[in-house]
Amino acid sequence: MVMKFDDLKELGSEGAVKAAGKYKQERKTYAVQDGDVIFFKFNVSSGGRNNEPTQSANAIHLYQPQF
Repeated sequence: MVMKFDDLKELGSEGAVKAAGKYKQERKTYAVQDGDVIFFKFNVSSGGRNNEPTQSANAIHLYQPQF
């Protein structure tokens, strides 16, 4: 999921950016732009139980802006 930092700063929260329709899912061929805030989602295997993905997605937050 990708949003622009300027939109996040202007609107004040991730929820407000989503409500404004400015929070988008991009494909793996997306070229990252200056000012992008990216939320990476991925599945983690269950570790030995048939290598099936877990039900919930885990995420990495790379940057949390402070306004």
